[in-house]
Amino acid sequence: MKLRFCPEVYAWLVSLDAAPVPVAPPSAITEHVAACVRCRGGVLLLAGELLGAPFAPAAGDCDQCQDDLAAFIDLERDEGTLTALHEYAHVWWHLWQCADCVEVYRMVLTLQQAEAEQRLPPLPLLSLVPPPLHVVLPRTHILEALAAQRVVGQSGCVDDLLLFEGPVAGCVLTVSLRQQDECWYLWGHGLPPPTGSLVVKMGAECHLAPFDTYGQTLVGPLPTSLLLDGTGPPLELGVWG
Repeated sequence: MKLRFCPEVYAWLVSLDAAPVPVAPPSAITEHVAACVRCRGGVLLLAGELLGAPFAPAAGDCDQCQDDLAAFIDLERDEGTLTALHEYAHVWWHLWQCADCVEVYRMVLTLQQAEAEQRLPPLPLLSLVPPPLHVVLPRTHILEALAAQRVVGQSGCVDDLLLFEGPVAGCVLTVSLRQQDECWYLWGHGLPPPTGSLVVKMGAECHLAPFDTYGQTLVGPLPTSLLLDGTGPPLELGVWG
């Protein structure tokens, strides 16, 4: 298999260990495969081996992929990725080459997990779509707030650090960074109290927490390494539900 792929793609496949059917690679891998004839051929051969027959998926775009994405995930959850590959080969193939659709795929999985853990009201699978993200805060905004309070790398409780205050989805949303028991959280408050959940996204990391009757919520704990990474992705906020 090594000869079919460039080193970075091969290394990712090896890292999966016992995963029988690889799906939705990291963005760096999807971008590489989309531009690499050798690796696309390797993916086709891999799929052919998994299916036991030559693999020749029909060409498709993001709209076609996302039309069938919920059904693909539903089947993958209930019967495994190989069955989903059999039934929705175009979705599996597209997820190997499109970082945007991979992000949607992971967002839906996050929402499913939140629903299963009763952190969201029950939702039909076909209605699971990425929540709208209304605010994008650059990484420098977070680091400047931390530096201003001189709390980077410190432990213990500190005052909440205001990150955002403004109109979002029909309410005035306030979001602050809070350190509690050596962990970091985002405290959110909406007036008037919004329904639904506060969505917090940093790259592939996505968290949701429902607002209470007073319009307050606490999201986290957030990965400290990601939060304090000066080269990390921006912080995206939204109200969904």
